[in-house]
Amino acid sequence: HQACLISVSNDEEAFHVLQAAQQEFGNGAIYKYEFISGDSLQAVKDLKGSDITNLTGRVVYLQVTTTGDPGEFVEKYYGFIKGLKDPRNELYYKLAKDGETELSDTRLEYAKNWREVYEARHSCTEASDYWIKTHCGATDSSQYQNFRFSPDIALPPSQLGAFSEETKAALYERFPGKVQVLEFGHFKRGGSHFHVVSTDATPIDKDGVAAVIMEKLEKYKGSPSAEHGGGNTKQIIAGLNKMWAAALDIMTDLKRALDPKNIFNPRSFGMDKRLGLA
Repeated sequence: HQACLISVSNDEEAFHVLQAAQQEFGNGAIYKYEFISGDSLQAVKDLKGSDITNLTGRVVYLQVTTTGDPGEFVEKYYGFIKGLKDPRNELYYKLAKDGETELSDTRLEYAKNWREVYEARHSCTEASDYWIKTHCGATDSSQYQNFRFSPDIALPPSQLGAFSEETKAALYERFPGKVQVLEFGHFKRGGSHFHVVSTDATPIDKDGVAAVIMEKLEKYKGSPSAEHGGGNTKQIIAGLNKMWAAALDIMTDLKRALDPKNIFNPRSFGMDKRLGLA
């Protein structure tokens, strides 16, 4: 394994890095390609300390792997990293900031021990919990749900950036100073853990927040029930019933035929209510 964190201005840049890495190493070698929003990264630093990474703003986490010759792989990997800083490289021009003569080390961080940079990405959920403790005064994990609405978004990778920017703008306009979005997830497969958290001790307006998110998801033809599903969250179930009405009717018919006692995942997609067993 080899891994690095790369600072990007937006998801268009993140998409360029992914395409370049796929071309260089092959899609199967891209073990992980994930992103952390600038606010999420700051929350991680608040929790873990600022020395976890020197980078700021939105970053992507690229981890590549091989079962082939380690020496050749390492040489190829560091050649790719060097290319990110080479003005002769096409990708350089897509990443370099205005006025920069090279992609500086302040926008790139890598380590021979990939776990060093892996930790930043996989501290985000813990950092979201820490935010709620420090900003909302929650003293027990059972209280976290009062201050957070966190659907699991699924979209094509090329649509993640536009969805994110539009949705955050709409949320900040509707709830000025009341909410903060901590966003992180799996860029390669189009998954975003979209944590909307309260900024103070006021419980979050889940119905209002969900309405904004569902409107944008409908526009971009996404889903609020990706990797971890929607569970029995009423706001997500209501959105799914609107967006996927015909598909859910078919699922209900199948459920009634194959699992009439509703033993498997009884509350997922509101099946207990659909089958009249709630």
